[in-house]
Amino acid sequence: MGLKMTDTVRQIAEFFLKQSPVHIHEQWYKQPEARSYFEHDLMAILGGSDIMDKIMLGNSLADQANTIYLMGEVAMAGIHALGFPVGQKAASYEKFKPFFLKFFDHAFE
Repeated sequence: MGLKMTDTVRQIAEFFLKQSPVHIHEQWYKQPEARSYFEHDLMAILGGSDIMDKIMLGNSLADQANTIYLMGEVAMAGIHALGFPVGQKAASYEKFKPFFLKFFDHAFE
């Protein structure tokens, strides 16, 4: 594809792909003190104008995240991929359609 996620986005993705302390049950791992946010699973919000990077990030997060929200232009491209009319920019979203369909299939497995 020739597209790469920026280092910052990659670092953020790697941070969120770590196991939650609640899900680690190994004898050599010291459980941290219980925190209120341990009760919540991973939720991701993807938005912006760099659609292909957001699709790749969404694919990375699909196995870990409980919920993924698409916002802005990313959401418009996703809606277009599902076959709903999105207005004048529909032609520019056509090239992302196969990637979104694979992303949606992967997310619902």
